[in-house]
This record gives sequence, structure tokens and C-alpha cells, in this order.
Amino acid sequence: MSKELFPIPNRGSWENIFFRLTKKTQGTATYSPSRFENEVFLITEPGGNGPNFLYKPTGFEIYYPDSVFRVSTRINQSLTAKQFISIISKCVKSIKKPKGKKNDKS
Repeated sequence: MSKELFPIPNRGSWENIFFRLTKKTQGTATYSPSRFENEVFLITEPGGNGPNFLYKPTGFEIYYPDSVFRVSTRINQSLTAKQFISIISKCVKSIKKPKGKKNDKS
């Protein structure tokens, strides 16, 4: 049995929120992030068989077969924008700063 997947309610605002995370993991806001994983979340390249974003504490997943937040992007849980902001904020906070770097206020 396959999972029920939902379209993203407001792609434009969700995209801007998600770009906060790709900027932190990739160094730039990107539609095609490379793989990044820590104890809180996983981001993978577009395509593939599994989710392209996984928030591990709740199992929230984003699937983007071609590029982040295109029409084909789907999520496995129906969330509000406020809930999504909370997830992305927790992911950003979970990224460890490289040793020897000063605090980044972005």
C-alpha cells in the first residue's frame, strides 16, 4: 500500500522557508540540494525512490522528483505553515558549526 501524499498548500512561502535550510546546509538557496544528514533531518538530491527531505522526529517527508517545490512536490503529512516553520527552525538549529568558525548570524 502506498502512502498518501499531499500537495504543498502555498508553495511560494514554503519554498522561502525551506531555502533557509538549504542555505545553511549547502551555502546557498538551491532548487537542487546535495545530500546532507544529521540526527534531526535528511536532505537528498531531487529524484530517487525515497523522500528527499525527512524530519526524523515526526517522520515528516517531502518528495521533489525534479526540483524543490515545483508543482510535482508532495508531502506526507498535512501541515500548516506555522508547523513547517517550526520544523525548519529546528533543523537549522541542529546544524553544528564547524570548529574554528565564529557565530553565523544568518
